[in-house]
Amino acid sequence: MSADKKKGGGQLSLGLAPFLTTRQRNANMTKVYVLNNNMDQAIKILQRKNQKAGILKDLQMRKGALSKSERRRFKDYTAALRLAKMQRHR
Repeated sequence: MSADKKKGGGQLSLGLAPFLTTRQRNANMTKVYVLNNNMDQAIKILQRKNQKAGILKDLQMRKGALSKSERRRFKDYTAALRLAKMQRHR
């Protein structure tokens, strides 16, 4: 096991994707702050952020819960987003 250990990161290489540190995992999480104990507003904001990020559609597609036409539309939409992002960064 010590032969698999890499220097400087403390990650083990087992032929799988590298393990993420806590900081790396938290960087990708959606965060919503609750102001004045207003949970209803915080839930609305969280739902809006999830919808904008496409988290639910992605989970449904991975699960196989989307119909064939919805899957195609979602793939076309994400391809358009990627293209727009690439053109912005040129």
